[in-house]
Amino acid sequence: MKKITEMAHIVLAPYVHAEAICADFTAGNGNDTLFFCERAQKGFVYAFDIQKEAIKQCEALLKDYRNVKLITDNHIHMENYIHEQLDAAVFNFGYLPNSASTLVSEPQTSLIAVQRAFALCKRHAMLVLVCYPGHEIGEQEAQCIGEWCHTLKSNEARIMKIAMVNKPHAPFLYAIEKL
Repeated sequence: MKKITEMAHIVLAPYVHAEAICADFTAGNGNDTLFFCERAQKGFVYAFDIQKEAIKQCEALLKDYRNVKLITDNHIHMENYIHEQLDAAVFNFGYLPNSASTLVSEPQTSLIAVQRAFALCKRHAMLVLVCYPGHEIGEQEAQCIGEWCHTLKSNEARIMKIAMVNKPHAPFLYAIEKL
């Protein structure tokens, strides 16, 4: 079975064409940003992380790409940087892999950022939210995001949840297509 991050890429792939405008709102090690850069070669990719360490890792990984802007800022400030509609976007919540897990995304700011990202999405764009309920804050964040997903009307979005049914604390994702 594929990892949840691989599933995110499978869901996003049909929405990331050569001229796509994409955003990785939690750049981390840069794997989602790289996924976007490889596919949107004539488009553009915005990548956010509040940690300088993460941005440095992304710079090294993406050194051959000119279609990306790395932003050291909280994703809640996306509207200061993105002034166009998105074709695809991803949030991979939690903490920077292989680092101290003391700096994690927070439920309330994550929810505000998700709402702002959804507003930036064009019709038929894909927004993927990868949640990590394996720790207390991650569980709160996943619950908060799930509650928001349930508020969206069926004429606003189509939402799918991909989860391991027999592993309740395993990471899962919401795939949200804006209508």
